[in-house]
Amino acid sequence: MKSLYLRKDMEASDSRIAIMKENPEIVLSEVGDESSVLVKIKACALSTTDVQTIQELNLASSDIAIGRAIAGIVKDVGNCVTSFKPGDEVVALLPLDSQFSGCAELCTVNEFDLIMKPKRVEFDEAVACLYEGVRAYTALQIQARMCAGETLLVIDGATPNGSTLIQLAQNWGAKVIATVNSQEEKLFLETFKPPLIDNVFRSFHCGC
Repeated sequence: MKSLYLRKDMEASDSRIAIMKENPEIVLSEVGDESSVLVKIKACALSTTDVQTIQELNLASSDIAIGRAIAGIVKDVGNCVTSFKPGDEVVALLPLDSQFSGCAELCTVNEFDLIMKPKRVEFDEAVACLYEGVRAYTALQIQARMCAGETLLVIDGATPNGSTLIQLAQNWGAKVIATVNSQEEKLFLETFKPPLIDNVFRSFHCGC
């Protein structure tokens, strides 16, 4: 089984190279975790934040697993898994201490790190919004405890994080004002349904 990892270049302290490793085929009975799910990976998203965080937490080994956001199809499940079955289409964020690379043919994921992928969402679309989706959900629901009817100001609303915040907030019944940096971004946000309240203001750092 092929997997992609990031290896530090010993001759240049700040340089890293991607390597392809040939790992043994994964057999759930040999993993030792009966809550594990074996996933055949169909799409994976990359993020430099993963590498930075792993190093800050001193979790890095000589080879760092690449790709934490994955989407794929369940191939096998452990004896204690109750929420998933072979053939299910799933999405996951691999834990930072996972030794499995998301850029691989297969990987194992704990049952509680998986969610079902909506049927109408493609695999690549699911992983593309996973990082921003989790970040936006955490900000609005857990940190801000936003409620329907409240007004939310989103700075740089046309960015991936900003547009995700806007859509989640509107879906939960909030009123949204956003800032933009250009006329193109303003036109982009004006396509949102329902529309943002009042006007979309230009960001104070747009220089125009």
